[in-house]
Amino acid sequence: MGLVPAAAETRLATGTLGTRAEFDAALAAVQGLRSSNGLAPLDDTERLREAASLGDWASAFETVLGDRCAQFEDSPLRTYQALVREYLTGSWEVALALARRIEMHAEGAGRGPLYDHSRGLASEICRWHGDTDRAAAWLSGVEAPTGWGPLPSWARTGLRHVEGDPLGAWRDGWRDYRILRATGHLAGLERLLLRLLRYAVARGHDRAVRESLEALEELHASVDSHATRVTTLLARAVARDDVDSALAAHALLARHGDQSLSFITSLWLARATGTEKWLAEAWEWCERLGARRARQSLTDVAHDLGHPLPRRRATRSVFSRLEVEVVGMVADGWTNRQIAAVLARSEKSVETYLARIFERTGCRSRLELTTAWLDGGLTRFVPG
Repeated sequence: MGLVPAAAETRLATGTLGTRAEFDAALAAVQGLRSSNGLAPLDDTERLREAASLGDWASAFETVLGDRCAQFEDSPLRTYQALVREYLTGSWEVALALARRIEMHAEGAGRGPLYDHSRGLASEICRWHGDTDRAAAWLSGVEAPTGWGPLPSWARTGLRHVEGDPLGAWRDGWRDYRILRATGHLAGLERLLLRLLRYAVARGHDRAVRESLEALEELHASVDSHATRVTTLLARAVARDDVDSALAAHALLARHGDQSLSFITSLWLARATGTEKWLAEAWEWCERLGARRARQSLTDVAHDLGHPLPRRRATRSVFSRLEVEVVGMVADGWTNRQIAAVLARSEKSVETYLARIFERTGCRSRLELTTAWLDGGLTRFVPG
């Protein structure tokens, strides 16, 4: 197999946008192609589908092609890949800096899905930070919906809601959902539908709640991805006051998921159960995100429950999935530059991760960290 993707591989990448049946058919063709060429089967298909739902085609094709995938260092495609990962892991200031870098590359005139997706995520981060002017500026000139996916619609719906137009936010978001659903572009629609449902619940619009939940459950039946499973469970929890569904969503997010959704889930569980355990966990996510709106939401819930705000914790009890990867690569002798390249992050981000790891473990050098890792001294930090 050469450097150019085979037709079956291209169909697999684009097949991530549609139904589970379409994806499975494309995957079977690629697995057969790999088998005939003596290659191991693809095994990280959820990463492929998650990447496609966020328009991260660099990660999508890396998953499909492996070592055959071309590396375009310092390109907007590569920068957007890093932006997505920083967004999902809660390093939002770094993500914003990467969005600005993408704009600089195109001198602010970039057009196409990559630029609209980058602006959508940047707008969402600014909205969480309470800076609606900057959030709106990021979306100026971005049309929603687009044939490139629901991310701009998702971001615009959130912005309209906080600007004081909840009815218009739901109406336009629902319109965009129906347009995108009709085009067959399903990947990422779960984010938009969950947002619409949460807004409908907050406004007490029972019909809108019912329609949003039915649409999300139908989407999950068609797509059946990790993302649709999590959002459908959380939607059931919010719509039906179903704590068990929220706990199931929380368990899935603990293994893999974006940190803003983890915060939303923990905060909902805090309000639903009235227990300080979930309030403390929501506080941890809030501190990691550093977002003003998240902190205000948490303060409101704590006040309603009559609980004091949790005290700031110096460290979290266990490593995140990303931190486990970083420690493992340090133990294997990798440099920060090599780690950054593999994780599609900046060297500065890797330095930040290591600083947190050193603070938590008490290790003072890479050698101490490696020794503790290889001797099993960091077992307590590794999630079960």
